[in-house]
Amino acid sequence: MKPAFLITEGKSDQLVLRSLLPKETVKRLKMVAGNGRYSAISQTESILAMGGRPVAVVVDADTSAVRAVEELREMLQFGLRQAASGTPYLLRIAVPEIEFLLLSDERDILALTHKEPDSKYETCYAREHPKQYLQEKFPALAKNYIAALPEFLAALPASVKERARKSEFIQGLVAFTEKVSNVGAAPALQGR
Repeated sequence: MKPAFLITEGKSDQLVLRSLLPKETVKRLKMVAGNGRYSAISQTESILAMGGRPVAVVVDADTSAVRAVEELREMLQFGLRQAASGTPYLLRIAVPEIEFLLLSDERDILALTHKEPDSKYETCYAREHPKQYLQEKFPALAKNYIAALPEFLAALPASVKERARKSEFIQGLVAFTEKVSNVGAAPALQGR
């Protein structure tokens, strides 16, 4: 069977997911980096319209506002449902952005920076602006994010990777990939 597609907004999202998904899952996917949210959605809709290949698409919400995230989900689901015509797909929205997986817990901040967060503000800031937080804490990421990201991800503490891999976000991608790889056809799935 041909692999399912995993389409992301960009290269950095693809790198983060490749580092966190199990190797068996990555082997079952053809990963494609879009050029922004709407590029990723357009590519996904095109693949779905052609039929036959399941697609998971991951986009950043770029906000934590619940109402804005739900409006985005509804808008994107509408277009994907119309294009799918029965082809399995999964929409995952990273809130606020994919790097949230690396900073989901105060323990992650400690593991990455080797110090306790200075305040609750720092913890909130890290969760609301994870990519920006990482760039501020790690100068190499600020200098050239895409170039420095693979080395940064390779050096992630095991505890950070483990928490991220257990997240509902990653587990949902794994479950979708397993379902469409084993069954071939599955109903459209949705989620965060």
